[in-house]
Parts: sequence; C-alpha cells; structure tokens
Amino acid sequence: MKKSLFVAGILLAGSTLVASDEYFVGMEFGNTKSKINWTQTYIYQSDLYPNHYQIGSGGGTGSGNSQGIKLGTYIGENNKVAIFYLSSDIDGVSGESFGIQYDHLIGHNKLKPFVGVTIGEGLIEDNDSTFKGEGIIYGMQLGLNYEIDKYFSIDTGYRFLKTDIEYSIYQRDYGESGTASTLTNGHIKEIKNWYFGLNYKF
Repeated sequence: MKKSLFVAGILLAGSTLVASDEYFVGMEFGNTKSKINWTQTYIYQSDLYPNHYQIGSGGGTGSGNSQGIKLGTYIGENNKVAIFYLSSDIDGVSGESFGIQYDHLIGHNKLKPFVGVTIGEGLIEDNDSTFKGEGIIYGMQLGLNYEIDKYFSIDTGYRFLKTDIEYSIYQRDYGESGTASTLTNGHIKEIKNWYFGLNYKF
C-alpha cells in the first residue's frame, strides 16, 4: 500500500512539474537523528555446549549531518511540490532518501509558516559495507519560509518521518573451543531532521 502511494505520488509530482511554468531549485543542510530497535540472537556451539542460545533486544539513537537538493514548482502562491534527494552520515552509517514533498505556505507576507508532507524511499549502508537496508519513509514537516526577493527564498524547518527500513547483520567467529554466531535484525523506526535551505525560483 505504501509503495503504491509512493509510485502514485512520484507520477503526480512528475506531471505537475511538466505542466508548470514556474520552477524552483533548492539545497539544504541540517542535522538528522534516527531511532533504531533491534533484536539479537547469539548462538554458541562447542563440544561442551552443542547449541547455546541467547536472545536479546534493545534500541538506540544516532545523529549526524545531512544535506539535500530538490527541484519543484509552485502551484499558485502558497503551494509547493518538489522531488528531493537527501543524504546523511549517522555514526558510520550512510543514508540516502528520495521522493516527493508538498508544502502549504500560510499567509501572504514575506515571512510565511508552512506545513507539509513527505513520502519517499530510504536506503542505508554502513561504511564497511557489512549491511544494507531499504524501505519507505513518510511523515510531515513544518517551518518558516522567508521570501528575500522574487527569485530567492530561505527555509528553516523540522521533519518527522516514520520508516519501515530494516536490515540484518550476520557475524560468525571461530575459536579453539567453539563457534559463535550472532544475528542482528534492526528496524529504523523514525527519523527527525532539522534543516536550513536556500531556494531559487526561475
């Protein structure tokens, strides 16, 4: 269901961009935090302990810098639709996401609050290439937009995204007394992102 909505959103955003005659490009920089839950199964095999199991679970958070680009269009004065690409590095894990964003600007002043929604695809890979994961991301954002002149504007905002990104890590160690195997299954529950961006209208 989520992937169907994502594909439909991309097609809608693409048709909107093609039909528009007022575009903008933007770039952003910020800080991204992620929340992770995991389960871990430890198996130790030896002559003394043929099959010794330990199962645990836990969670944690991580944070790092992020940066992104977007291409979009205005629908009237107070609505923006854009396709985006965002990358991050959180505690040695590289993340990428791409998809569509919609923002509704409130009011007619140079400084406007906005609220919006995001849906896309998220990818993660640790810097040692020991695991990868992917899934759908979706959520909302809110912030402030300031119109510098008819070409330039700046954004500052906060995104809260849920995800179904999952990954698995399998490790096996051989010793003189036996073999130890560890299987870790992780799930990135949510992503929080503070950002500052610059947009150019053309």
